[in-house]
Amino acid sequence: MKMEQYGFLIFVFLTTVLTIVKCDDLATYTVEEKILIKQLHARLVNDLTQPIMHDNAYLVRFLRAQEHDLDKAEVMMRENLAWRNETNMDKIMDEDWSPWVEKYPFSIHMHDAEGRPALTSSIGQIDARNLILKGQKDMLDRFMVYIYERGLYNVKHASIRTGKEFIDGYLLFNMAGYGVRTHACLACESLSAKYSNLDKTGRLL
Repeated sequence: MKMEQYGFLIFVFLTTVLTIVKCDDLATYTVEEKILIKQLHARLVNDLTQPIMHDNAYLVRFLRAQEHDLDKAEVMMRENLAWRNETNMDKIMDEDWSPWVEKYPFSIHMHDAEGRPALTSSIGQIDARNLILKGQKDMLDRFMVYIYERGLYNVKHASIRTGKEFIDGYLLFNMAGYGVRTHACLACESLSAKYSNLDKTGRLL
């Protein structure tokens, strides 16, 4: 799965102890980055399918993920665009997720003192094993991507609301309820690894 655009997330796993992770000031661009962002945008401008993709905060993640190699960043972004097209990702926000959200709620209303947004989810309450056994693995996978997409736009909205330019945000997972009975299967572990190993540089490890 080409999920590089979700590299804005910083994970905080919640059990009985709250772990606090400090965000870097990722909205500060170097002179080199400002030049590279313009060049990357010029190469891709006709292929970008969403308004948010034209933002500096969106483009710079691909550059940083490829250590400011313009050619590699372009390849990475084109692969991401191809994945989005293949999976109809531009329509995911229009799909009816209300049954899933009602059963597995999450919140996008928290933020830190600077206004940087936080998305919280009680992921430990999702009975992944049962869903997969019922043949809903693909829907569970897509629901997780939907949560990431909401988080991406939450960062954008926070920037507009505060007048600050954020590139990153927090994703807080409440792991209470996570256990062998509900999450112990190979397919469960592969999904867990996919979403828990996404780092700030934009790489799905």
